[in-house]
Amino acid sequence: MADPYTTTPAAHGKATLGPVRSYASPLTGATGPASWIGLWGNGSMTVIAGPMLASPKTAAAAVARRLGAVNGPVAVIVSAVLVRFRRRNGPIWSVVLPGSVAGRPKSTLRFTELAAAMADAAAGQPLLLWLDVSALTCIGRRESGWLNAATAAFVAAWPETAGPTPTVLTSACATGDSLATAGEFLARGDANAPDREPDALGTRLAALLTAHGVEASVTLPEHIRTELEATDHGSRLDAAVELAHLSDSGDRAATALLARLASGDPVASVRSYADKLARRREQPRLATLRSAGTIPRTVYCDAARGIFLPTLLPQLGGPVSIGVDPPLGEPADRPRHTVDLAPYLLSRTPITDRQYLTYLAEVDLPCPEHWAEEPDLWRAGSDRPVVMVSYYDAVGYCAWLTGHLRATGALPADQRVALPSEIEWESATGNARGDLHPWGEVPDPTRCNIRATGIGHLSNVGVFSPRGDTETGCADLIGNVWEWTRSIWGPGYRTPARTYPYPPTRDHPDALAAATVRRVVRGGAFYYATDCANAYTRNRMLPHRPHPGGGFRVAVVKENR
Repeated sequence: MADPYTTTPAAHGKATLGPVRSYASPLTGATGPASWIGLWGNGSMTVIAGPMLASPKTAAAAVARRLGAVNGPVAVIVSAVLVRFRRRNGPIWSVVLPGSVAGRPKSTLRFTELAAAMADAAAGQPLLLWLDVSALTCIGRRESGWLNAATAAFVAAWPETAGPTPTVLTSACATGDSLATAGEFLARGDANAPDREPDALGTRLAALLTAHGVEASVTLPEHIRTELEATDHGSRLDAAVELAHLSDSGDRAATALLARLASGDPVASVRSYADKLARRREQPRLATLRSAGTIPRTVYCDAARGIFLPTLLPQLGGPVSIGVDPPLGEPADRPRHTVDLAPYLLSRTPITDRQYLTYLAEVDLPCPEHWAEEPDLWRAGSDRPVVMVSYYDAVGYCAWLTGHLRATGALPADQRVALPSEIEWESATGNARGDLHPWGEVPDPTRCNIRATGIGHLSNVGVFSPRGDTETGCADLIGNVWEWTRSIWGPGYRTPARTYPYPPTRDHPDALAAATVRRVVRGGAFYYATDCANAYTRNRMLPHRPHPGGGFRVAVVKENR
């Protein structure tokens, strides 16, 4: 009879492991890596998958048999979705198997069953358990800090009469390459080294996993975990930004997870963006794109002549209504209050690729990364908002446009072009009276490009005009791209440093804040949920991070603002 297991020897310190298929979780509906259980010992990796995970009984028996065949310390790697059932006599933690049924604990491999199988077969030998988890389903409510809770639950499930409790490590967001990653980590343990004591393997493996950020990953903030687990790829784009920020500060877990997104995310745009953040690839230069023919000569010549400039529309000043009251919005969006604004101008649409090209034709700065990869941006009829520009890129465009318009006599000396403050942005979007959307109170995905619209990517500016416009004629304030403002959010992620209500005559812009201070972004993007795409929702982004869903529009304000 053929061996139902896959066993791979460690050759020259590196394991070569086969591909891992994906499956749709029967409990979450999300697509993830196929459940598998790997056992490392005696210098080889044994993988339990497929038919051997057909039921909890067969899975537990397979673990016990393979553990019993290994002499010495063993590492057990479980890559799967976890489920937590709430019951009167306490929670039930389980591993979701390919045949598990929603709401039925007996169809899952319970922690108590897995622990019993491991304890019986190990017979007191040192064990290390690595839970590499792609998602968690909580029947009843969401579990806060669930990786830590999962660790505690397995330790509690370990039989009191068994040998020493295994060392338990956890990591979030298992991907299809986690089997190969585990093999690479564990193969470096060199279990057969003659100078290594038999009980030292578990310690060595734990040190290896910690060095690669696995154990540290449990400290990732909950908002990053939520975004990593999201089924819409836009949230995972946002997660990549936050992971890159942590990676820059030396967080090895964030570095490892960013690399996983770059290699294993099912959506190409997420892989590409994560790869750019991980590798910090050099942005293309305009001269290179011109010589390669990526940017057509006619488009460049028109840009160099200053043809592509934004249309600026007047916006009312005076007392304007900002924010919302419960039950609408989040705490940062409340309460509804009034701020006094001076009149200003606002660009009709977000700044487009051609308008940004006009800036780069005069200023020798790097181009957005995707310009080198998407030649269709410049074809006739294409007029998308520019993305992959940082806050500082947007501020640079504003400074250039200020000088350009003053030189042509189109801008008085006492005015300047700037990013709108978040209050100016919200005032325009809410028609100065606190409307929830430019068109009224009711969300309408036929008037903007958001997730519910179904486009799934950037659209040309103005395609939803005039139905999605404000009363002053501004287009695309909701959806398509979120937009930088010059207002400060603060260094934290959840709570803004400057909360509502704003002082009646000040809206807190601060262009000189440090790069670690997040700026407010507004409007939502093509991947945003309906309840986040409105006039009042305040979001935040790190100013030095370009984003595939992030753009900007400009305002004209008094020089001293």
